[in-house]
Amino acid sequence: MLFAMYFMASQAQTSYRILSEEDTLDAHFKEIVKETNFGVQECEVALRLKYRVSQGMAHVIGRFIREREWRKACYNYIYNDSVFARVKCKQEIDSVYRDSLNLFLIPVKGNTISGENISFALRYKDTLNLDDAQYQYMMDKALSMARQLYKNPKTNVWNEEMEVLTESLTPGQLDNFFMLKYAMSITRTLLNGWKRIVEEGLSDQLNKTEDINKAYRYYLEQRKIKDIYRYRSSAQRKSLAELNKRKPDMIRVLETIEKSARMIEQNY
Repeated sequence: MLFAMYFMASQAQTSYRILSEEDTLDAHFKEIVKETNFGVQECEVALRLKYRVSQGMAHVIGRFIREREWRKACYNYIYNDSVFARVKCKQEIDSVYRDSLNLFLIPVKGNTISGENISFALRYKDTLNLDDAQYQYMMDKALSMARQLYKNPKTNVWNEEMEVLTESLTPGQLDNFFMLKYAMSITRTLLNGWKRIVEEGLSDQLNKTEDINKAYRYYLEQRKIKDIYRYRSSAQRKSLAELNKRKPDMIRVLETIEKSARMIEQNY
């Protein structure tokens, strides 16, 4: 039953080839283990140098790599007279196991394999309350983007990511996604902004708690619009113009301060 977990992952591989691999491994087990030993170790180290791998997934990933290399080594015997056939089969196996490894690696912070936004959403699946169907759909899309990026690292998948997120998340989940993504940076901006308002002696015009909350929601919606329509400039401008009509008082005060500072600087 060796490899049984992973055979189903490859639609391209026939039952005959699977049986050939098992028969070959049974017949040449010691030789295959010996000839792949260093390669397996090196592949594990190379993957851990390139990607972040948690302690919990290290054992599973090691098993995937070992079985991948064993399967590939089988073709040194199955097609010992055809280098073309050997390479073709090994490439197919690499492709299957790349997806299998990416299932574990994509959600881990710091791994740049798929789109940054969809990876972020998968990482925070519990916080976003993703159900099984949502998670599976988004992971399938993430794997597809990872394949695109593997072929061409310069591929821009941003619009595709935003379509997946806006189609698969509920409005509340989408808001929570952007809150998770930008809460810390917005909070820093607001605290620095309030400090500046106090320094300028303009805080009496505002209610700190109420106006900071309004400004927070404004900045969050602004970031959301900029992300969703990053590469759709016309839609972005229209949405930002609508948002600006509801600009909170705290933002207007800060803009007045900044405008005055620029005028003073220009006069010097």
